[in-house]
This record gives sequence, C-alpha cells and structure tokens, in this order.
Amino acid sequence: MEVSQFGDLANWIIPGKMVKGMGGAMDLAASGARIVITMEHCVFDVDQTKGLTLVELAQEVTVEQIKASTECPFHIAPDLKFY
Repeated sequence: MEVSQFGDLANWIIPGKMVKGMGGAMDLAASGARIVITMEHCVFDVDQTKGLTLVELAQEVTVEQIKASTECPFHIAPDLKFY
C-alpha cells in the first residue's frame, strides 16, 4: 500500500496472487468511508491540501529515520507525541 502526501492511495500487489495488479485500494477509496492505514513506527495526520503532519512516533524511532524512509515532505506537529 502506498499513500501520497495528500492521502491518495495506490497498491499494485494482490496478496496471494502470483501476478501483480490492482488491489483493493480503489474500492476502498470509492466507498467514501474513512480509511486508516496502520504503521508500526509513526502516525501521520493527512490534510488533502496541506499534506502530511507527523503527530506520533515510536520511542525507538527518530524523526531523521522517518525523513529517510518517507519520499514526500511532511510537517512535524509542535506537540509530537511518543508511544
């Protein structure tokens, strides 16, 4: 699963299939429901105009590590929380 800085979804692997192709991201997005993508290392809020804001970070992960593994720019919440 890939999420853009503005919350756009993309996935290109169907779990359990040998052939890569469209997965279920388009169906999820078309439903109009709130979608939550979970990660172990951090939490981002997504604003469709302002982009990503880092709001929570795992204790063992640094902001620099998140920057290195995130291709798009993002903001850091002034009240960044740790879990």
